[in-house]
Amino acid sequence: MTEYVIIHSNLKYDQPRRQKPGDQVRREEMRSYCENLLEQQSSTTAQLTDRRGAQGSPDPRRNNKDPSATPLRWKLATIVLGILCLMLLIATGVLGYNEVQLGREQDSLVKQVEHLTSELMSCQTPILPVTTMEKPKDTGKKCPGLWTARQERSYLFSPEKGTWEQCNSSCISQSALLLMIESKEEQGFITARSFEYAEDRGSSAYYYPFWIGLSFDSNKRMWVWTDDSALSSGLFVLSDPSPHNYDGGARAYLQGDKVKPGGCGETRFCICEKKKKAQGKKKT
Repeated sequence: MTEYVIIHSNLKYDQPRRQKPGDQVRREEMRSYCENLLEQQSSTTAQLTDRRGAQGSPDPRRNNKDPSATPLRWKLATIVLGILCLMLLIATGVLGYNEVQLGREQDSLVKQVEHLTSELMSCQTPILPVTTMEKPKDTGKKCPGLWTARQERSYLFSPEKGTWEQCNSSCISQSALLLMIESKEEQGFITARSFEYAEDRGSSAYYYPFWIGLSFDSNKRMWVWTDDSALSSGLFVLSDPSPHNYDGGARAYLQGDKVKPGGCGETRFCICEKKKKAQGKKKT
């Protein structure tokens, strides 16, 4: 604030008297003195005001700012952050969708590879212990070459594929018949031997199928062996109880530890069985 100094002066006027020649001069000097004193006071006040302003005293002009400037900055910052968050959310969604699609495509490719591998392996001939494709000849001994002996019988896991009828004819040509299982012990022996003919297909082993001498007689409505004897009810149960669903009649084959029905026109490997020949007494 501007400070003003008030100077009071008491002027006393005597009764009118006769002015002297020096009174006028003294009055002029007094007036000049008062004016100089007022000017000095005003100058001092102005200097004090300027000095306070230079030292950081409040300046009304400094407080005259736009009140909407600060809120506007916050609004702009909020809008920018919102846009960035939206872009980040969209990018996250796109990446998640792409990841799901890639996972589905990968699963589809894996399934296709497994399917193609299965088809390829099914078309290949397994490596069996029999190294030659020629049929073993009957030498008249108890167990011909390449056959496996057990008690009074010999068994051949043939490396050749054929229909059920072809396998049956092949066994007959070797003085044998398609396998006829007559007991649990024989079934266990044959099953253990069949486990040797398998290949690894990823998570599980694939066992090669072999025709056996069992077929379904539609007239008798039962499963019978090649010698026309009926299948024993306590021996094993076929996995498919509906043999009527196969064109041309159902035939049985062994795969691993299971006996399954199949169509007679399908091709599989064969198991032939030969019984020991009865030897007569020599004449003396």
